[in-house]
Amino acid sequence: TSATVGNLLTANQASVETDTTGWGNVSNASIAASATQAKNGTKSLRLTATATDAYMDVHTTAKIPVTAGQTYTMSCQSRAGSTARLVSPYVFWYDAGNVELSATAANQVNNSTSGWTRHLSTAVAPATATQAVVMFRVFDVAASEIHYLDELGFWEGAGGQWALPGTPITNLGYYTDESVGRRLFQWDANNSRWQQTFGDTGWRDVTGSIA
Repeated sequence: TSATVGNLLTANQASVETDTTGWGNVSNASIAASATQAKNGTKSLRLTATATDAYMDVHTTAKIPVTAGQTYTMSCQSRAGSTARLVSPYVFWYDAGNVELSATAANQVNNSTSGWTRHLSTAVAPATATQAVVMFRVFDVAASEIHYLDELGFWEGAGGQWALPGTPITNLGYYTDESVGRRLFQWDANNSRWQQTFGDTGWRDVTGSIA
């Protein structure tokens, strides 16, 4: 049994090294454990779009216990099979009566066909929340399009580095984004939001924008 330290997903949900147990299709996706791509270990969660649609989703099949007022982070790595798309983590909050209270989503970030991209969302559980469902969404997919997810996570605290269940999450309160150069963010506990503390776009050719 996985210890409830750090990542609140099961070991198989977090790494998909065995099968897809713990993950289910919300809409427009067939899922499988695939050895074609892997960020960690030898397998990842492969999503294949069953039709051309605005999105395809995968979510945890069982609700995860949470504490109202606590900060939680959803995180995954994604890689496109053939076409880069926007990806976003979601969390749906429920009360003890299984009534959905609200949902929280991250900014949509493009993944890549040449490497792995991290997608992260941090939110505070609502006042009466006792459980949550984690979902990952890929936008504007074509039929039979494939995307891979790995290093999936849901844990208490803001930001941090992914780890399997039973291992403490390091660097809580910080995260790094390299989708547009390099940016560092720190969690602002007073306002429950991320604050960018450093940004470097790298060299950019702007001559085409000079009037």
